[in-house]
Amino acid sequence: MQSEVAHIIGVSEESIWNWENGRTKPSKKNLEIINVFVTASLDKFFIDKNIIPTTIY
Repeated sequence: MQSEVAHIIGVSEESIWNWENGRTKPSKKNLEIINVFVTASLDKFFIDKNIIPTTIY
């Protein structure tokens, strides 16, 4: 998964690892790309599974 996300964002797998481990933080631009990627994935998951979240945390 790291390699796929890294490829989509246009960064190295090492960058993803550094973000996950708190060594560095993604730029605002990269956060925006991640947000689009994650939101699209969650939308697809909920639509495909016919799940409608009832609580927002």
